[in-house]
Amino acid sequence: MGKRRTVLLLAAITTAWRFARLKRGRTLYRRLQRPLRRRGVLGTARQTLVELASLLRLLWPSHRRARAVERAADATFDRTHNVDTRGKIHPAAMHDIESENWIYSDFYEPSRVELFEQMIDASDIEPHRFSFIDYGSGKGRVLLLAARFPFRRVVGVEHSPKLHRIAERNLRSIRFADRRCGPVESICMDAVHFRIPEESVVLYFFNPFERTIMSSVRDNVVRSYEGNPKSIIVIYLNPVHSDVWDEVGFIKRYAWSDEFIIYKTSHSHAPIRSYRRTLGAEVE
Repeated sequence: MGKRRTVLLLAAITTAWRFARLKRGRTLYRRLQRPLRRRGVLGTARQTLVELASLLRLLWPSHRRARAVERAADATFDRTHNVDTRGKIHPAAMHDIESENWIYSDFYEPSRVELFEQMIDASDIEPHRFSFIDYGSGKGRVLLLAARFPFRRVVGVEHSPKLHRIAERNLRSIRFADRRCGPVESICMDAVHFRIPEESVVLYFFNPFERTIMSSVRDNVVRSYEGNPKSIIVIYLNPVHSDVWDEVGFIKRYAWSDEFIIYKTSHSHAPIRSYRRTLGAEVE
C-alpha cells in the first residue's frame, strides 16, 4: 500500500508540473497565488463558496439582460470608433506585468460611456482648469472619453504592457474630430510610482486595485497636496475601498450614487448631492 501511495503521489506531482507549464496552468496558479497569500487554504475555500453564490446570482434573468445591453453598447462604441476597449480581463492573465503589485490589482473592465458622462456632470468642474488622470486605464476607453472634454491634458496609468499597447493603438486609431483636450497619453508603470502633477487634477478610479495599493496612491496624493495645495477631484467608480479616501482630511464627499462617489478638496463650497441610479435624476 505504501508503494502504491508513493506511485500515485509521484504521478500527481508529474501531472501538476506538466499542467503548470501550460498557459492555462500558469494563469490558474497566478489566480490562486493572491488569495492563498492573503487567506490561506481554508480561507480561500470559504471565499470561493461566497463568490460562487455571487456568480449564481449573475445568472438571474434581469442581470443577464442588463449585461447583454452593456455588451451591445460596448460593441457599438468599439465599432463606431474603430477601437478595442471591451472585455473583462483578470490580472492573472496578464503575464507581462513585472511588478509584484499585480496581486493587488483587479479585473480590467471598461467604464460605461453614459455613466462616465454622468460622473463628469456630477463633479461640477471646469475641465480646462484640470488635468485628468485615469489609474488603471487598461485599454484606454476612459482616455478616449475624457478627450471629449477640455482638460489641460489626459493621462492613463496602466501597469500591464499588453493593455498599454492596446491603449496606445486605440489612441492612434480614434478620430479626434471631437477631441477638445490637451495632450493625451498612456503611461506604462506601477500606479504607486506615478508622480501626481503639480496642477489641479481629476483622479479617476474604476476599482483598479485592492486596499494596499489604493492606500499607497492615497498617500501619494496627500504628500502632493501638502507640498503644493491645489484642487483635487477624486471620481471613484465601484468604491469598494471608499473608507481609504474618507480618512483624508482635506477632501470631502461631494456627490454619490449606488455606483460611484465623488470627492472634492474641502475648500469647494458647492452643496453635497446624491444621484439616483437613473441618469439625470438628482436628489438634493
